[in-house]
Amino acid sequence: MIRIFVSCVILALAVWAGVAMQASHGYVGINFAGWTIEAPIWLAIIALIVTSVLIVSAFKAVHILMNLKAFFHQLRTERRLKQAKIKTTEGMLAFLEGDWQTAEENLIEGAACIDLPFINYIFAAKAAGELDQLEKAEQYLQTAEKLTKNKESLVYTLKRGQLLGQQHKWTEALALLEPLLDKHGTHPQLLRTVYKIQVHQKNWMKIIELVPSLIKAKILSEEKAIDAQKHAYCELILKAESVSLAEVKALWKEMPKAYHSDNHLVYLYANALMQYHLQDEAESILRQTIRRQWSEVLIKLYGKVKSTLPQKQLAFAEHWLKEQPKSAILLLTVGRICLHHQLWGKAQRYLEASITLCPLPETFSELGKLLMKLNKLEEAAEYFRHGLLMLTNLDDEEPLLGGITSSGVAKLEPAEHILQD
Repeated sequence: MIRIFVSCVILALAVWAGVAMQASHGYVGINFAGWTIEAPIWLAIIALIVTSVLIVSAFKAVHILMNLKAFFHQLRTERRLKQAKIKTTEGMLAFLEGDWQTAEENLIEGAACIDLPFINYIFAAKAAGELDQLEKAEQYLQTAEKLTKNKESLVYTLKRGQLLGQQHKWTEALALLEPLLDKHGTHPQLLRTVYKIQVHQKNWMKIIELVPSLIKAKILSEEKAIDAQKHAYCELILKAESVSLAEVKALWKEMPKAYHSDNHLVYLYANALMQYHLQDEAESILRQTIRRQWSEVLIKLYGKVKSTLPQKQLAFAEHWLKEQPKSAILLLTVGRICLHHQLWGKAQRYLEASITLCPLPETFSELGKLLMKLNKLEEAAEYFRHGLLMLTNLDDEEPLLGGITSSGVAKLEPAEHILQD
């Protein structure tokens, strides 16, 4: 509608101008070097306009001819920039898909003409690292570092630390990354990388110290953080057990009080006390923990404690039996305590009752030992045979009860599985 209106106005003006020029009797006369040119004024105006347009067009043509090289250079630059953006996009998509070779090639090709080429080189370094081309990855990082203005950027140190980790140079990686925690203690990727390296190095105390920062940076949930710390303390107890009793006790004292009721930790601590012949102390901590919450894992260990007051130990165990009469593990435990107290008949009844509920290799073994003491060698041999047959059908480290393996060692979740990539 607007176009029709404008066209009508232009047409009306053109008609008016034509009529006005035809009605005009004026003329233009030019006298130059003996030559005289006369023309109507409207023709002179048209000639002037046409001449002006030709002169301007001529100047533009000359300008284009003079800058023809620059013009073609600009066209070539724009084309290369477009191609670089396409390559960069394809490289990023390949990176997200895990096609590291294609990602590296396209990102490097695209880095030539884009505005921020160092980004391409950083991602290309990551792709090269995934392909185990670590020297090439380092070269890309150096190139990226030269291209950026921020020479102290965290990203380059972090990537170098990750590359060192890929080469299993854990000590060098920690030496590079740990000092950054003072300044960038809440950086998620830095914390995640340091945590993984500490796990590989089995630096359990460092892991315990790192967990609060992981929670604050929302890398670990409260539940996973507790699991990580408990796992670290379990590993530390196992390590301290082989060093000295003092170290075991010091570690237990330093541990958060809330963890003193954890079944895995209580099991390992009590077992360590038993290794150092602190039987009564082990009995006490096991008894108190079992009172707070029932655990067949701890019940089983309780039966192996050789208390200096076996009558009291037996009384506690038989009291629990009133509450858990169908527990094969508790019956095995009571039978073992009776064996310690040399109550042979009572021990045999409890052990046989345990086998009736759930036959276990160790129950057969205890009965075999008992019958040997009673000089019933044929019956003892039969029980040993049953126990041995059961053992041959079990995996060496198959969990028997609540994470405790057949060898009596707590089966723990690997720390590296606690942190999700």
